[in-house]
Amino acid sequence: MKFNTEIQALIRQRYSCRSYAQTQLSIDDLGILRSAADKCQIGPFTNQVRTEIISASQENTAELKRLGTYGFIKNPMGFINIAAQDTQRAMEDVGYLIEILILKATDLGIGTCWLGGTFTKSQFARTIELRDGEIIPAVISIGYPLDRQALMDRISRTYAGSDRRLPWQELFYDGSLSQPLTPHNAGQYQEPLEMIRLAPSASNKQPWRIIHLKDQFHFYLQRTKNYPAPVFNKILKLADLQSIDMGIAMAHFELSALASGQSGQWIINDPDLPLDKPGLEYIISWKNKT
Repeated sequence: MKFNTEIQALIRQRYSCRSYAQTQLSIDDLGILRSAADKCQIGPFTNQVRTEIISASQENTAELKRLGTYGFIKNPMGFINIAAQDTQRAMEDVGYLIEILILKATDLGIGTCWLGGTFTKSQFARTIELRDGEIIPAVISIGYPLDRQALMDRISRTYAGSDRRLPWQELFYDGSLSQPLTPHNAGQYQEPLEMIRLAPSASNKQPWRIIHLKDQFHFYLQRTKNYPAPVFNKILKLADLQSIDMGIAMAHFELSALASGQSGQWIINDPDLPLDKPGLEYIISWKNKT
């Protein structure tokens, strides 16, 4: 994926935009966004994610307003519709691929907002022709932001804690969970890790934990206590939002690492470290090639 703006700047610019200007997206911007979506189909875990960029209609806008989880969306000009099989690590691939697409939208000056809910029998499911075994894990509203961030955007952002992030010592570790990783010791990976720290997450829970060990960064999902368990998500056909959060973190890390001149690859290599924190689950590792 090519970006016109430095990826770190895009990550810092992007926010959950809930209020849009009443201006249709240009044909050029839609074309670029759809071309980018065509490139975002297979994630690091090899799951396929289908996307469809659609114009806003009275029906799908009304459905979003009924969700309530994220507050109402004002004047959306379109949506990124998403479908994926609810298989192992599919939600990580959803987060990874859709976040890359969202950053491309940011590069074009298009505002976006992740929206979670039950979409299986919605207008969105009918539009994308949902297949057996698939769910719609989220829908992304899109449009040009208002010139001034609306009051509802500011209230929602403050309520969700979007301007507050956990410090390094609670997210990143050096060799074990007993030794925090400092920005200085992260070396050339300081910026990619900082981009993870700034990543969006459901309810701003920041469920990622990374342990640096030799030439690898091991990614763990720290499930939030009292958060809906994955088994309940499957029963209700809801997406595992914290797994999506992990995919978003992976996208921020990889894009920033590559932009910083680092090279590496995703591998499955559980270091089998002693984990004294309940709810911590190994996901994937990044192996540095330089």
